Amino acid sequence: MAVEKFSVSLDPELSRALREAADEDDVSVSAWMAEAVRQRLRNHMLGLWLDEVIAEQGWSREELLREAREEDEAEERQARANAEKRSA
Repeated sequence: MAVEKFSVSLDPELSRALREAADEDDVSVSAWMAEAVRQRLRNHMLGLWLDEVIAEQGWSREELLREAREEDEAEERQARANAEKRSA
């Protein structure tokens, strides 16, 4: 497999964390970064696709996010209420 080498600059703390994560996963720093880039690119492409779907449907991203936050908050309130009932 052909590879392309290039230089990446990281602050020392991030560099140390990267090396530790690669060591914990028992892979090279290059392999760890390649996988991170693959995941980031996949997320980027999914975001672009989602933007297209939102535009096609005439939805508002802000409205969808607001509705999701409201649902999360409602679930959290319900979980707290359930916990209070159990502890009473």
